[in-house]
Amino acid sequence: VDGERLCSCYSFHNNSIGHAWPQANAHCIYHKKHLVVMETEQEWEFIKNAIQNQEGSKNGEWFIGLKINITTRNWTWVNGKSLTIDKWEMSSPDPIDFYGMIHEEYPPGFKGSFSTILGNVQRGWICEKESDNCQGDCFVHPVPQSTSPPGTKAFTTKVRTSTEQDITDVSGSLTIVSILTTAKSTDRAKSTDTPTTADDKSSSSPIVMIVGASLAAVLFVALIIFIIVISLRRRKRQGKGKESLEVVKMKLL
Repeated sequence: VDGERLCSCYSFHNNSIGHAWPQANAHCIYHKKHLVVMETEQEWEFIKNAIQNQEGSKNGEWFIGLKINITTRNWTWVNGKSLTIDKWEMSSPDPIDFYGMIHEEYPPGFKGSFSTILGNVQRGWICEKESDNCQGDCFVHPVPQSTSPPGTKAFTTKVRTSTEQDITDVSGSLTIVSILTTAKSTDRAKSTDTPTTADDKSSSSPIVMIVGASLAAVLFVALIIFIIVISLRRRKRQGKGKESLEVVKMKLL
């Protein structure tokens, strides 16, 4: 059971001569149904009890949607799912058979057993159709349990592009709740917590300019002082040279 359909409704067919399994399967498909599939103990129990009250097919036997997979030699349902309940009577499944049926009571005292037959045997058959209109011989599938915590309601939410959401509960009432979207909250958190690289660069550039200008000014002043010192030394040397020349001249005279 896939848990999505609401119920399965059944029709029991038993004309005067019956059908072979392939023809019975084709009859169900033509009427947009399929031969009955019993995937759970509960559904098998329902069918087992239902055939007790039906006009008997030959020997109380009814075709069901069970067939052998020729490749794997496994018995599967016509919907492609594997057989998961073991209701075989003692001599079944027979390896030479291809199709399955359910017994009203066989062996005596055991109701609803499965057995296998060849494709030329004629019996009554049971068709199944999934429906949300459970009228007639219908099995209501169990509703999957909600994963919500006890005491909470399931909600269908429709997110708007603005900062509002429409929240509709299962009763159909509508409530508008103003909330901040996750995207905007995330963007604001990022903008307040972590400055961007561009801001780092723009805030640090004036400091770099001030430091650079200060270094340039210091270097310029140092250069001027250096030039002045060199000039003074040269003047002192030139003055000493002149005095020595005058002394030499006086001696010569």
